[in-house]
Amino acid sequence: MSKARRQQPFQLPEFYVPWPARLNPNLESARVHTKAWSYQMGILGPPRDGTER
Repeated sequence: MSKARRQQPFQLPEFYVPWPARLNPNLESARVHTKAWSYQMGILGPPRDGTER
């Protein structure tokens, strides 16, 4: 598989970012909000109509 990766039709440039990677300070609150919203919309949890998935 590594051989196939070397035979790409393009070459990626070197990426330079002058600052270190970091996480958004609001990450945990965004996760809590998204999970609550997903349950509220029915994306997570049992179906609202009582049927099996």
